[in-house]
Amino acid sequence: MRDELTYKLSIELGKEIASESQVVYVLSRIRKLLELNPPKDRYQRLKFFCDWTLHTQINNTKSVEDVIKGILGNQEGAGHELAIHFNALHKELKAFLGEYGLPMALYASDKSLQDFNKLLSEIYADTPLMIGKEYKLTWTRPSIEDGTDGAFKKDVITAGF
Repeated sequence: MRDELTYKLSIELGKEIASESQVVYVLSRIRKLLELNPPKDRYQRLKFFCDWTLHTQINNTKSVEDVIKGILGNQEGAGHELAIHFNALHKELKAFLGEYGLPMALYASDKSLQDFNKLLSEIYADTPLMIGKEYKLTWTRPSIEDGTDGAFKKDVITAGF
């Protein structure tokens, strides 16, 4: 099964990534590989970002706590340059691709990486992060009308009875 997954991933990663469905496919296959060969303490952030792609909401944000704190701490324009927040993902993704001998075409140019991050941000816009019982963090999509890059929106969760 591992060989089949890496073969399929190799084909997809060798292409230009131009759609949300490609990003979801790639991250879902990576997640499967991580499940087949669970790395003890490695790739926890990569797994988080894969999970974020596949679920309707994420409650366990421990592995990216520093990223979340950076977003919450910089609430004014917190979404500016989402790529900054994806650094944790890309560091582990590069290591993972290298370990499995998979193509790194995604990193061949700044444009490839920007396109990937933009597609990823579109996916994440549909999946809020639940930060403890206190906050819901949602990525808002970029706006063509007003030229914004998008931003993280923090909602305070109130317990009501």
